[in-house]
Amino acid sequence: MHELTSFSPNGSDLTALQQQLAQKKGSLRQLPLLSQISAAEYLGYTQHTLLKDTDQMSMAVSLEVREPFFDQDLVEFMLAVPDHF
Repeated sequence: MHELTSFSPNGSDLTALQQQLAQKKGSLRQLPLLSQISAAEYLGYTQHTLLKDTDQMSMAVSLEVREPFFDQDLVEFMLAVPDHF
């Protein structure tokens, strides 16, 4: 957790994303290593940046964009697949 706080402006406040990941830390550790990384990326960059920016930029130029398929059952299944596969 110290690594996260070192990046914040005042050194102690966690962003909402950092707090969300910290709360899920225990359940993420039950997943294989690559799935932990995928889950963290999904919870952070994908949800809060990629999907939002894709939607805004495509609407700005009247472009129809299909976002990735994030069915909950499919995501849970894929995160449970062992790393060696």
